[in-house]
Amino acid sequence: MLFRSDGSPRVKSIKFIPKIGSMNNGRGITDRLFNVTGSFFHISTLVKRFDAPDGNFMREMHLDNEISTLVAMLSDAMADSELDCLDLQKSFEKFSHLWTTDRAANFKAFQEDAQITTELEQKLLDLAKYDKEIARYTDLGDNIKNERDFQDVGWLRVDCRPIKTEIITLCQNWRAMFVDRLSGYLAESLTSLDGFMATVSKGLDVTIDEKSPEAKEMLMGVMRNIRDVKKKDGVTKEVFEPLRDCVALLKTHGRSLSNEQKIGRAHV
Repeated sequence: MLFRSDGSPRVKSIKFIPKIGSMNNGRGITDRLFNVTGSFFHISTLVKRFDAPDGNFMREMHLDNEISTLVAMLSDAMADSELDCLDLQKSFEKFSHLWTTDRAANFKAFQEDAQITTELEQKLLDLAKYDKEIARYTDLGDNIKNERDFQDVGWLRVDCRPIKTEIITLCQNWRAMFVDRLSGYLAESLTSLDGFMATVSKGLDVTIDEKSPEAKEMLMGVMRNIRDVKKKDGVTKEVFEPLRDCVALLKTHGRSLSNEQKIGRAHV
């Protein structure tokens, strides 16, 4: 008996395979159980009666109090197991937000909220909020991993591995969305900073020949670069510490830096 997800994409609903209870095609768990008990009754048709050679003992089987009691106990046990199975199903359905929530819309709203504004009116990522969400989905996935693969429900043994795998994958997808945003933000910031530093360094590393007809223009270029550095000095200083924190946060959550990020980090 499998307990697994059904639908696309990934998980849309949770169901038992085979289905708990009866089905029109006779393939439900209850159907299969009563098919087995029915086969026991069928044995009575294999033994001929001495008083009526064309008859059998089916009627006596159905009228036997002990057999009737056992069948009733079996039916009660099946009904109890169905309720317990539904409780088990609900224990996994509490994670339904992972597949019922519009991930893109949810993340868009999150990004709008997870920002801080600096004194110089720069909008930076609120790393504490990103850290909280990443840790949330990491812990959720770890908790699911720790659930038992097989759970005994009455006389049934339920294989929970398929639904566990699906939910863990969803947790990883949600988690990756926040980590990828941090990584992308870091790459963009460091690439921009690295490009600015390269441009400034090139502009300042010039030798001006006073006798050259282009000396004045070259001097003006150097002065413009100095002006740009001064203008960007405060803005750049504001992002240094947040970028360092972003690097540390990514490392904490197991994301290594790319070569481009390592180059840019040298300026932080």
